[in-house]
Amino acid sequence: MDATTRLARSLGPGTRLTLVAAPAASAGESAATRLLARRLFEQTGLEVQESSAVPADGSVALLIGIPAHHPALAAALAVAGLAVPDSAEGYAVVTAAGAILVAGSTARGVLHGAGRLLRQLDSRGGQTVVPPLREVSSPVCQERGVYFATHFNNGYERAPLPEVERYIEDLALWGVNTLWTWFDMNWHPAGFWDDPHSRGSQMIARLRQINTVARRLGLRVGLTGIANEGFSHQPSPALRAHPGAQRGGFYPHSQICPSAAGGRELILQNRRRVLDLIGPIDAYWYWPYDQGGCGCPQCADANGWGKTFLALGPDIARLVRERNPQADVVLSTWYMNDAELALVQAEANRPDCWFSGVLLETRRAGELRFPAGLSLSVFPEISMFDCYFVSYGCNGANPAPQRFAPEAARIARLGYGAIVYSEGFYEDLNKIIWASVLWDPERTATEVLSEYCRYYFGAAQESLAAELIVGLEGTWGPTRLAASDAAEPARLFALAERLRERAPGEWRTAVLWHRARLDAMMRALGPERPLLSAAKQLWDEAAFADDGAQVRQRAQELRDAVAVRRAGVEALFAAYWEYMRAFHLEQCTLLFRPDPYLGSADLTGLQAAGETALAVQSDDGFRETLIHGLHRWLWQSPLGLDFLFL
Repeated sequence: MDATTRLARSLGPGTRLTLVAAPAASAGESAATRLLARRLFEQTGLEVQESSAVPADGSVALLIGIPAHHPALAAALAVAGLAVPDSAEGYAVVTAAGAILVAGSTARGVLHGAGRLLRQLDSRGGQTVVPPLREVSSPVCQERGVYFATHFNNGYERAPLPEVERYIEDLALWGVNTLWTWFDMNWHPAGFWDDPHSRGSQMIARLRQINTVARRLGLRVGLTGIANEGFSHQPSPALRAHPGAQRGGFYPHSQICPSAAGGRELILQNRRRVLDLIGPIDAYWYWPYDQGGCGCPQCADANGWGKTFLALGPDIARLVRERNPQADVVLSTWYMNDAELALVQAEANRPDCWFSGVLLETRRAGELRFPAGLSLSVFPEISMFDCYFVSYGCNGANPAPQRFAPEAARIARLGYGAIVYSEGFYEDLNKIIWASVLWDPERTATEVLSEYCRYYFGAAQESLAAELIVGLEGTWGPTRLAASDAAEPARLFALAERLRERAPGEWRTAVLWHRARLDAMMRALGPERPLLSAAKQLWDEAAFADDGAQVRQRAQELRDAVAVRRAGVEALFAAYWEYMRAFHLEQCTLLFRPDPYLGSADLTGLQAAGETALAVQSDDGFRETLIHGLHRWLWQSPLGLDFLFL
């Protein structure tokens, strides 16, 4: 019987797992150790006791830490003939006779190794099986970040903080190493900080707590700042930015023109205030567009406003580093054109360059050349692609492992890092795909998906969950959903129902279930065109048909069909609202409206037109009332000329 088999059989009910931490553990190591102990108990139910020495009573020992801080761990690794990689964040995870070893080159390496161990355990039937592990790993990419898009009242802003904090732990265990946020000044008036109960003060407190949790785990934290953003309705009309520079969003009542008298000073005053409110950070993103920029003749030329944006940068960087001397300043090139990118390249080659990294749009990776030593990252969009509308999660889960694994591998092989743009919990798998493939670009979508499903849904549900997720990727968005086999949405919802029965306690089950239900309901509802075609036919018959009884019968049929469709729309909205409430999205200011299924017609008016006409007994009165009602309905529905030819 080999050592791994003995270990596997020992982790049954009543087994004591003795966690032996590094005697000289750093704060980051201690945080990783505590997290592993807590998650082990939650996942396996095993009693985890901490000790300063390797147990001699036959219990299973878990040695965790940095070998240089942990002599017993270093000795056990030497016996196993393994060494932790020299690279930052590398780890070794080993099972040996009666012991499990988790060693990291740094505190983050310990953390990521702990996550890898947790995902390899198989707990079922009262047993926790530890597979043979002899894994040494280090990341290819040093920037594996997630940007929490903390604006528009999405889940990161509305969910209870303990849920957000646990989610940060989840991401850290999967290898994410930087967490970014943004305090969107536009939503809050200047002076809000004087009222600790104001919404602005509450948001600052939330961001500070998010940063505290991330830093306690050893993650780096970053803050995003739009170059010329201001507080709500802060600048006077004379100081407001010109919308001619708009690329993406634009806030007309809060963006400041830096070329107007007093504008630059106000921008720096605002930046200083937010930096003081947020507290310690490790990195700062300096952002040009969406929602930034000014298009006045002093700020912009035919190439954009890149020259003014770059001229502001050194002052912003100085403010950041006065408060956070070791902070990296990362220059975003989001929405920049070729001429502006050339200016960035020139600035990067200056001996006194004021930024230490550049963020590029994902499609731009590999196109430009920058000096060695400058960190390069991309900004993948994992949230809004192929939506019905800019959604902030309002469409439901959007897993896309087959889409993002090759994209992440390409970025990793180019030597770039990535900071994924995340609007909420609903695109959880997409973040995991990026983090995993940036760590190891040889990993496939299938491999990561298998690990993900086994960990969160259990080994018994791995195949079921993977089948559901791959299916949902295939029907994501209005085009794919409409083009899918008619039975596919119902089949996927049946899979989601089975998963919910077998893994009911996992929120990831719920988010997949809600998405599958919405898809099935939309596909069952179908497009509105047949209903509109019937309305047009009824209109024609009301004017030209001789058989009044037949026209009345058609009006009754249309009224009833509209009532059925309205009930279906109401049921769809109720399901959508249930999902929104479950994931704290009900106050989000961006909406989900599936126009390909709901259409744009006023169904209430169409139903009222039929009911009012049917109440008239005379044939002529019925026809006149029906035509009048249909005219009124069409007047209030933006259907256009095409309606005449349906």
